[in-house]
Amino acid sequence: MAWVKIDDGFIDHPKIARLSDRAFRVHIRALCYSAQHLTDGFLPASVFDPVLNRMQRASRELRDGLWTIVPGGYQVHDYLHYNPSKNQVLQRRASDARRQMSRRDSMRPVPTRSKREEKETVLPRDTVPEDGQQARAEAIQLPMHALTLAVTTALPDPTVSPLGPEYDSVQTPEMLFEAWNRFGTNLPQARVLTKSRATKARQRLSERRLEGQDGWNEVICKINNSPFCTGGGDRGWRATFDWLLRPETAVKVLEGQYTAPAAPAKTLANVRAVGAFLGYPGAKGGHSDGQGQG
Repeated sequence: MAWVKIDDGFIDHPKIARLSDRAFRVHIRALCYSAQHLTDGFLPASVFDPVLNRMQRASRELRDGLWTIVPGGYQVHDYLHYNPSKNQVLQRRASDARRQMSRRDSMRPVPTRSKREEKETVLPRDTVPEDGQQARAEAIQLPMHALTLAVTTALPDPTVSPLGPEYDSVQTPEMLFEAWNRFGTNLPQARVLTKSRATKARQRLSERRLEGQDGWNEVICKINNSPFCTGGGDRGWRATFDWLLRPETAVKVLEGQYTAPAAPAKTLANVRAVGAFLGYPGAKGGHSDGQGQG
């Protein structure tokens, strides 16, 4: 949301005091239009000519010192003297977005290990006595199902955002632009948030306000960790910020259409091999009761 600035002596200025009620309302509307659309005081003729044609007196009053006729429309006199320019507004928005992200980063709690987790720490293999597998098993204290879980879940899921769901609250084109450059470390960096890009980003945000695990930061993290989107395909294609702004990109990414196939599950033989290395009883030839097959 943009704001238009009006001096506290605005109503008493000679150019304003002589305006009729209709002309005054049209002038206020023109100031609000310029601030909303960041036109730096330019008023398109396609928007304001239909209004002025219905109010000939108001048109004459506004053109007499307040509006200047320029190619394509009108220019509000001294607009930038009282209001920030488009570039200043965009820079302030980007700065506010970075400050908000930094504040949220600082508020995220740092995970700490509980006393129970410290007590349950597995002893290093060098500290296990060398005389017998039973002593090794007692020191390690890992049942077979826990060993299977440890092997199959050792690696984190690269498609999950490291920030958590509470971070995903992209609300403006500037925040989406900043998130792309911050989390897309394997992707081409976007240099300029053009007017066309900002319009498309605003449309995407209004069509689908992604929250929680389906947030826009999550979408960018999935793209960044996709081999296909980072140049791993046959043609070496890489996803860009403009590709992210296409209407169906976010939905396709969340549905896993660009996610690499999951690695095959660890077999029982892999688990037993790890168990044998750690000295777990029965890991070499099956279950310890002799009923399993190696």
